[in-house]
Amino acid sequence: MRGLRQDHGFSRPRLQIAAKSPDVTLTGSANEKTLFENDAVRVAEVEFTKGGTIPMHSHPDFFIFALVPLRYKSISSDGRTRTRRLRKGGTQKIEAGTHAFQGLSKTGRALVLVPK
Repeated sequence: MRGLRQDHGFSRPRLQIAAKSPDVTLTGSANEKTLFENDAVRVAEVEFTKGGTIPMHSHPDFFIFALVPLRYKSISSDGRTRTRRLRKGGTQKIEAGTHAFQGLSKTGRALVLVPK
């Protein structure tokens, strides 16, 4: 990932959150595949279908880039839900936290960039 700036605008990971739930790559989710990883960032491709889920996990702030139009539900550790939509090529910054994920689109693929 040539040209990746050191000043990426992310806050530091909240260690107290990370201790509560596993990192998304440690949940055993078949939906997520790490494409690139170094000391600064992990880039993963996430695939899901309507009703597909990723179990409760934690992460620092991250960016999501939609490879196709996406609609999904994020369920926080306190039970609150939030439905999000992204157009193909759209991006979103997601704040650090603990949540589960449910796909609402017929199909979905996104790249996720997570700083370390």
